Amino acid sequence: KRANDSPPPVKTILQTLVGIPGYMSDPLAKKANLLAVILAARPEGFLRLLDPENIEPIVDYHVMRVCLRTGLVRIDDPDLIRRLQTRRWVDGLEELAIRQATGRAVLGLSAKTGRSIADIDGLFFKIGRTHCVETEEPQCPACPLKPVCEQKTKRFQPVFRTTAY
Repeated sequence: KRANDSPPPVKTILQTLVGIPGYMSDPLAKKANLLAVILAARPEGFLRLLDPENIEPIVDYHVMRVCLRTGLVRIDDPDLIRRLQTRRWVDGLEELAIRQATGRAVLGLSAKTGRSIADIDGLFFKIGRTHCVETEEPQCPACPLKPVCEQKTKRFQPVFRTTAY
């Protein structure tokens, strides 16, 4: 109610969640942004989406994998490419760089297409779970991104241990 009564409901709920255990330990605010998207999408209208610009990309490993394989995120370092393809550990700075590049790619797609961050994140999450999967061969022929995808199917999301989410 407090968030919906404020002029920027999304910003208010995100600021409120920062002080709640489980959300305060997520430096990327992935869980908070996801909760805001879910609350806004509910038919009950739990959160008024008057300020969608305050929702940041919800970059999980499925979204990173899709962006790496489609070519939306480019890697120039041959050693990093090799480690991604062989599913080797990356360091925290490399993982963060890929995560941030993925976030920028989602923001760029949103600006270019006029689709919301939630729409793009949701699409990439679903594709990452159904077509561009991590445990089996990608299902490229059936993927809706096939016409614009570079099909770098050997690329994998960064292998990095974190407790942030």
